[in-house]
Amino acid sequence: MLARVTAAVVRRPLVVIGVWVAVALAGLVSASPLQAMLSTSLQVPGSSSAIANAALSAHFGDNQEGSFTVVLHRNAITAAQRTALRHELEAVVAPLPGATVSPATPGQGVVVEQVSTPDDLNAAAKLTPQLRHLLAASTLAPAEVTGPPAIQYDVGPVLAHDLAVGELVAALAALLLLAFTLGVGWSLLVPLLAAAATTSGALLACYGLAHVVLMVLYVPNVVQLIGFGLAVDYSLLIVQRYRREAAVLGPGPEALAATMSSAGRTVATSGAAVAVGLSLLALVPVPFLRSLGVAGLVVPVVAVLAALSLVPCLLSLLGPAALRSRVGYLADPSDLSRSARRWAGLGRRVTARAGLVALGASALLALLAWPIVGLELTPGSLTSLPPSLPSAQALGTLESHVGLGALTPIQVVFDAGQPGAARRPAVAAAALRFATTLLGDPEVGIILLGPGAPYVDPTGQWRRVLVVARDQFGAPATQALVHRLRAELATTALPRGVTASSGGAPAQGVDFLQAVRAALPWLVGVAMVVTALVLFAAYRSVALALGAVLLTCASVAASMGLLSFVVANPTSARLLGIHQSAQLEAWVPLFCVAVLFGLSMDYEVFLVAAMVEGARRGEEARTAVIGAMASTGRVVTAAAAIMAAAVAGLALGQIAGLQQVGLGLCIGVLLDVTVVRGLLLPSAVTLLGRRAFWPADALRPAPEGTGRSNGVASPT
Repeated sequence: MLARVTAAVVRRPLVVIGVWVAVALAGLVSASPLQAMLSTSLQVPGSSSAIANAALSAHFGDNQEGSFTVVLHRNAITAAQRTALRHELEAVVAPLPGATVSPATPGQGVVVEQVSTPDDLNAAAKLTPQLRHLLAASTLAPAEVTGPPAIQYDVGPVLAHDLAVGELVAALAALLLLAFTLGVGWSLLVPLLAAAATTSGALLACYGLAHVVLMVLYVPNVVQLIGFGLAVDYSLLIVQRYRREAAVLGPGPEALAATMSSAGRTVATSGAAVAVGLSLLALVPVPFLRSLGVAGLVVPVVAVLAALSLVPCLLSLLGPAALRSRVGYLADPSDLSRSARRWAGLGRRVTARAGLVALGASALLALLAWPIVGLELTPGSLTSLPPSLPSAQALGTLESHVGLGALTPIQVVFDAGQPGAARRPAVAAAALRFATTLLGDPEVGIILLGPGAPYVDPTGQWRRVLVVARDQFGAPATQALVHRLRAELATTALPRGVTASSGGAPAQGVDFLQAVRAALPWLVGVAMVVTALVLFAAYRSVALALGAVLLTCASVAASMGLLSFVVANPTSARLLGIHQSAQLEAWVPLFCVAVLFGLSMDYEVFLVAAMVEGARRGEEARTAVIGAMASTGRVVTAAAAIMAAAVAGLALGQIAGLQQVGLGLCIGVLLDVTVVRGLLLPSAVTLLGRRAFWPADALRPAPEGTGRSNGVASPT
């Protein structure tokens, strides 16, 4: 089938290339409007916090995601002065459509006010410069502005800068590794052009999807850097295989057809494995995670499409020029032989002591995975923002004068059931009883409530109590406080017909964490089953499919364990230049598991494909393993190094969550391509012997023209 597809596209190479050029240009044009549509919302539909936040927005004008926190520098002032200050702030923000001012929180030398808008996070973020200008021109200056919209506004340029740096690092690393692997010649451009088409095409697809689903602020960085790595990997393997086929069949349609029937098939299988892991995130009923899954699914799909259409067209146009290179190990066939001999030597050493190697590699992965036992998660961290941002500086002021809890109070909302009922003495007494009990909690800093506005809505049906924690919204102590508050609320005697729910960022964060923890086990389970089925369909081997899945689980667990250790350890975090934290952001392990399941399977697929080809030729398991390592070692190692460099671009940024994702993916790729592909998988197949290729149809004869393994020449 792939041979027929290749024949169809190479008949009209200029048309195919023209389509990809148009897609790339459209993707570049869509990058800017896409940025304006992104969000950082952690809302969990149907949760207690979502219900409470909806009530706060509808009845109190307190839109959680569209609210700014204004820090006014004032020394000790009276309650009357605070009221006057609030009225003055209301006049200052009057030019902002629909803006309202919520209760003030006093501190040592500051007063903290909440300015809420009716807009969503993206629209409110655009108001940030206007709000800062209005405050600077008023008598309220000096004033600082933070909160979700201001943070989003400030973080946008940082993400764009980090992406530019990451792309530059990835491109330079890829160029060097490609030159080392392919040599300096026209073929060097093929993977880079495929990567450009893939990243731009993925952005265009995300722009279209952003009109129907929420897309998070991190999407461009994740899509472009992971897409770059995948596209270069797939193109490199196809170019490498084409050179080998063309050396026998001559440059032209026959060599391309043979290339796509073998390396193209493996790329399609690998892309399916990556897509399976990422697509599962799209099934998680949390918009933040769903958007990462949808965007992540786009990447391998576009990368495979580019590899199966654009790359053959470029190779057909290059013709004999695709075979020539001035520098690099392919320029001299003896270099390839030496490389194959070195990898074959490693294969012989590993398989000669297969039991010991398997035991040692398994013990190493188990040791690296051990920190997962104490893994702590957070929905986010306010202290991990780049300190140069104005919103981060305002957070520093809050932390030193009031506590970060003032930025994100827990809000308990009482629904009395009908207008006016919230003003009844019984409802007021229940709210006061709840607040009085909670005030004794050591993590509670301030509790705010009252008999009228802004604690009772204009209809008199809704009443609220604000609970200011001592720590930031994602801290373990604040998470525990939310659980205690909800337990207390459940036991508080409420009048008949009155219901209560808890909202605000801390409660929303707890609901987000619960959704992540609930999703992780079934995501891993479904990924294992579906990936095993994909691999079995490709290679008709039960043992290889199940073994590859189990090894991937071990690799992913070790990666997450090592990541949590490195991030939590002050010395390693300082050496790597990343934000040190005892907690991983909750979306990070879920996203890393989904991506690493695909990427780990990616490199195992290439080795497994070569093993199966050897077994089809009648080789014993050990011989097939040695031959597979010899034939795939150089090119797959280069591909993995390129992918590691690409995702490391995320770790070079300034945003803690992306640093953790980049480092986790980089660790995962390197562990998989060394410990798993280099030691554990070869030793396990050697121990299983011919049973590894069961059932028998896994060893059916290979189609003519595909007797060489996966993208490089067979060592024989």
